Amino acid sequence: MKLNLSNILTICRILVIPIIVALIYLKSPFYGWLAFILFCLASIT
Repeated sequence: MKLNLSNILTICRILVIPIIVALIYLKSPFYGWLAFILFCLASIT
């Protein structure tokens, strides 16, 4: 598999999913906002 820009972005989006899920389960407004920001950044790409 060639690692061009689109493949790198896809791999990064896949790797960030568990981080977002873990941040959602932590009961803190800061972690909720952090999960939201990570989700938005992944969505923009």
